[in-house]
Amino acid sequence: MSLNNLKYYQPEFYKFSEDSLLLAEESSKLVKEIFPEDFSIKGLDLCSGCGVVGIETMVQLENVSFFHFLELQSLFEPFFQKNVFSFLSQYQRDKVKFFNANLDSFSGSSKMKYNLIISNPPYFKKGKNRLGSDKRRNLCRFFSELDFSNFLNFIYFTLDREGIVLFLGRDGEVYNDIKMFLEKKPKDFEIFKYKSFGITSLFMGRFLNK
Repeated sequence: MSLNNLKYYQPEFYKFSEDSLLLAEESSKLVKEIFPEDFSIKGLDLCSGCGVVGIETMVQLENVSFFHFLELQSLFEPFFQKNVFSFLSQYQRDKVKFFNANLDSFSGSSKMKYNLIISNPPYFKKGKNRLGSDKRRNLCRFFSELDFSNFLNFIYFTLDREGIVLFLGRDGEVYNDIKMFLEKKPKDFEIFKYKSFGITSLFMGRFLNK
């Protein structure tokens, strides 16, 4: 299934890739494999954009307590709301909430823990790759206000000890950051490459001592 066939509402300046659907599909399968059948999902779609990953994940799962969507750019919210009404039932809609905030402000105002965090974050670093002329598009493609280590720290402190995080990345962009992050943390957390989709990889993170 493609994003075009699903007719998700998206801004003109940034079209989401098939990676979003692959992430949702793999997340849903892993939840069913790892957690008990009656396990209640408390989900977060991190760097959610217009909500494709989280919404598609909700469609494929039954036991969802709630799903939050965290996005830096407020201009994505109208697209998110349209997608929620297009793809989710009223029962499901009551379980979602969109937060327009960066990682620091959100973590400072919320003590929420999530047992499923999924993310298709920006893939590129400033200085290593060329910025484009559209600032809105750059924010989708580059970690600008924060860096990738902030992203990993946010996950570490927001993930429930029983939960898992699944995020996409390109090995050359994130491998060293993941290695350095794990070296600084207690040996109670792991992040490893679960699967590759061409030049993009799916990483899983989880606590070891639950």
